[in-house]
Amino acid sequence: DNSNKITRANFIDSTTGNEDSTSYALLSYSGGNLTDVKIFRQSQQVVNFAMTYTTQNKVEQRFFDINTPFGLAKISQNYFYNTNGTIDYCIRRTEIDNIPGVGKVINKDSARYNNYNSFGRPTGIVIYRSTTSMQGGTQPYSFSEEIAYEYDTKGNRTKTLTKDKASDPLSTEYIATFDLSKTAGDATEAYTLITKLFNQDWDDPNLDSKDIDQNLIVSETEIDNGNIETKTTTYTFNSKGSPATSTETGSSET
Repeated sequence: DNSNKITRANFIDSTTGNEDSTSYALLSYSGGNLTDVKIFRQSQQVVNFAMTYTTQNKVEQRFFDINTPFGLAKISQNYFYNTNGTIDYCIRRTEIDNIPGVGKVINKDSARYNNYNSFGRPTGIVIYRSTTSMQGGTQPYSFSEEIAYEYDTKGNRTKTLTKDKASDPLSTEYIATFDLSKTAGDATEAYTLITKLFNQDWDDPNLDSKDIDQNLIVSETEIDNGNIETKTTTYTFNSKGSPATSTETGSSET
């Protein structure tokens, strides 16, 4: 638009590789902040996403309404900040109307953020969970998962360690290596939107993605129950220094 904000994004047909004009996102803003996104597939709205902000322009709440085969799923995340302006903890509530044989189910997750590094990124998160259903009653809050992060000198996340029992040691789940000589140029606006919309699980929604918009990803390794999968992503850049194409090579496919 006139403020250089992205107000519409068309999706790519996964079969043909061509732009699909019936599948798109409409974006709205207030005071420069992204506040509302409506996502359509084959012209039918499937997701409504909204955010509210504090007076310091930090994300205060995120809302998702998603049409699923089990009815409407309503997800909300509330963020609470400490005196340093970083997230102290977050509460996420997921409500699904009609799971077969169970009825309405409500999950309530709480994530406590650990210390922050010099880049303002958390060094770890501890998650607790409770579930309420029509048949199963309400479960008390209990330890669900702990996640620890490591970063390189540019602030890229290079390692994720997890455990799902409080008494267990942390084990490596994800490793990444970056080419620190590459930068992505002027694609800031697009990557800011990607971060706001698709931040992974408990990532801080106020942070622009430091894993994509600063460096060329060289390789990533995911470890799941002893299964190890490594993929390498190589970007080519256009004349403005922005990533124009990417090639991802995995253990069995490109």
